[in-house]
Amino acid sequence: MATQTYYAQYGEDKILDELFQKKAGACVEVGGFDGITGSNTYYFEKLGWRCLIVEPMPDFCQKIKSVRNCDVAEIAASDKAGEVEFYVASGVETLSTLQKDDKHFARIKSLSDEEIKKITVKTARLDDILLEHGMIDIDFLTIDVEGHEMSVLSGMSFGVISPRIIIIEDNSLGKDTQVKKFMESVSYTRFKRTGCNDWYAKKDDEFVTSSQVVRTELFIFSTVIWRRFKSLIKSMVRR
Repeated sequence: MATQTYYAQYGEDKILDELFQKKAGACVEVGGFDGITGSNTYYFEKLGWRCLIVEPMPDFCQKIKSVRNCDVAEIAASDKAGEVEFYVASGVETLSTLQKDDKHFARIKSLSDEEIKKITVKTARLDDILLEHGMIDIDFLTIDVEGHEMSVLSGMSFGVISPRIIIIEDNSLGKDTQVKKFMESVSYTRFKRTGCNDWYAKKDDEFVTSSQVVRTELFIFSTVIWRRFKSLIKSMVRR
């Protein structure tokens, strides 16, 4: 049996694959980078799912279109339509953001000597973007927008579009509870965490209490530990 290739940063696509266990579905990635590196959706596109990537950076959109066979919305998901300044973290582009945040900028500068560039990008409500692309019945939505999470979530009408699973990056280690409280207000509950990502589903969804989640997490954990162990052994041998 052929070994599956997964691409997500912390095994999210592996876990999602185990949860959904189907070859057709729909998924959305808000914040797409180059479309492959650390992507939560690329595996599912190859499986036959319909995927949409929402990405405001023109260079990334061109890259995504060249390597992916999915819908690409070249726009910033937000809570309203308009135009905003977008800060491009040259050298560490995955940290590019719509948020003018000194702490985040300091983090960028600690990782790259290149300047932070400012460009103007268009914004639209997330639900308008989804409706324009016919994305209503969504299996999972993943959001990686470097501090812009609340604006993205506020631009979605959960009574109209309710993804079964929503994965949201949170680098605050749980200190910032704003997103969690918002998700609870729209009847979602956090049921797991992988790396810096929180997972949400409807409170009555079977995924919330599924033992399958635990089994898959243990597999991912054991795989990571084994890789680190092998790396340690190799480094000791070189010495």
